Amino acid sequence: MNRLRLTRRGRTEKEQSSRRRRNRSRGAGLVEFALISPIFFAIIFGGIEMTLMFQSNLAIQDVSRSAARVASIARDDANADQLILQEIDARSGTVNGDIAMVIIYAADTLDSPVPSQCFNASGIAQTSPGNCNAYNAEWVDVAAGSAPVVTPGTGITDAQRKQWQNIGIYIEYDYTFVTGFIDTTTLSATTVEVIELDL
Repeated sequence: MNRLRLTRRGRTEKEQSSRRRRNRSRGAGLVEFALISPIFFAIIFGGIEMTLMFQSNLAIQDVSRSAARVASIARDDANADQLILQEIDARSGTVNGDIAMVIIYAADTLDSPVPSQCFNASGIAQTSPGNCNAYNAEWVDVAAGSAPVVTPGTGITDAQRKQWQNIGIYIEYDYTFVTGFIDTTTLSATTVEVIELDL
């Protein structure tokens, strides 16, 4: 006859061995979770970051389109640059990051890129006579009226704008990641609009 052997605590050996197996499997589950969780959380936070970056990129494209509409209407107004920069300032609240440069340029066609003369060798925006007016970090001060627009004669003049058919707006900004795992990245948006004619 089979006798059940009891341990000190009144459990059978069979119960005790099954309990050991459960404890081992619990320990294995914790080890597996510890190995997999960093990958899982990286995927989750990466997805969140990409979603927020995509949203900011759409927002900056909307800001660029809105500024180009203002540029199209302002045309050869003496305060055209300031009006454009004010529109950018008013609409850039949903962008997660800082606008680094704004370039207002003459566009030959609706898909014309920014003229190469509007950037120096380091890739910093620079004003180019007859081609573009460029604003770097000071663009916010110009929008607020506490700094002057591009010095007349160094960039594009009102008379030159009168001759244009299309005007382009280029905005570059430094996107700041929310989680902080990555510092910043640079994104940009360009919009070209047909200049509205005086009737």
